Amino acid sequence: MAISTLPGGPTTGSWPKPWQRPEAVATGSGNGRLALRHVGKRYDVEGRRLAVLEDVSLEVNGGGFVSIVGPSGCGKSTLLRLVVGLEPCDRGEILVDGTVVRGIHRDRSIAFQDHRLLPWLTLAGNVSLALEGLGVPAAARQGRVSEVLHLVGLQDFADAFPHQLSGGMAQRGAIARALVRAPRILLLDEPFGALDAITRLRLQEELLRLWQARGVTTLLVTHDVEEALYLSDTVVVMQSTPGQIGARIEVPLPRPRDRTGEAFGTLRRQVLRAMGEGGALPGAGLH
Repeated sequence: MAISTLPGGPTTGSWPKPWQRPEAVATGSGNGRLALRHVGKRYDVEGRRLAVLEDVSLEVNGGGFVSIVGPSGCGKSTLLRLVVGLEPCDRGEILVDGTVVRGIHRDRSIAFQDHRLLPWLTLAGNVSLALEGLGVPAAARQGRVSEVLHLVGLQDFADAFPHQLSGGMAQRGAIARALVRAPRILLLDEPFGALDAITRLRLQEELLRLWQARGVTTLLVTHDVEEALYLSDTVVVMQSTPGQIGARIEVPLPRPRDRTGEAFGTLRRQVLRAMGEGGALPGAGLH
């Protein structure tokens, strides 16, 4: 299953896109191409082996934006954990730019629904923490943190503590922390799920702007079909028991997209049908 997309819009500022980093230029690779080949994952549950993912294959070109939707328990979040390297596959393999994933690495970053900012550190301190162990000099670290906070619109809150930030601001801080490592692949596990509707819409626009500015390959897990269609080049629909890819739906609509338009509505119904919700009432299946 190949997903062909073009990178996002032009980069702003001096910070390089992932594939423009020195190590990427030197090797001629590093554009964030993701490949999952027959991936499987099982857990031991009460003395039996439970298949969570089975024979999942997917390819995403560098700079693409793909959303994954599906029912609770279909393995969406598990899939992200495998890609970022928090857990190993039981079967198959995951590759980033042709290299097999074996544990966590700076080329992949993840942001969760819970921002997970440490309460005793300032926002800048939390973002800077992601650079620990990477050998980034202090001056360069400060510059990176400053630039990424400016990118997400939080440059005036660098010295604020998490309890002084709104939910939306804290979530933007978590995304900044994920981006400061200049990853090739950004993984987002329902990052806006706990936010109110207005804040969620605003952050969708922010995420789209960030993706277009940096061109980083993005994989988003969401329960919100409208969100998936608004942001993505492609929507992947997963089925459960065990988790498998049931459908891939391309989103050929130009940006910015009209959520109320006929073409958008047609795609929404297509996704819902693939999820087995073709007869759902208006508004069903969005969260």
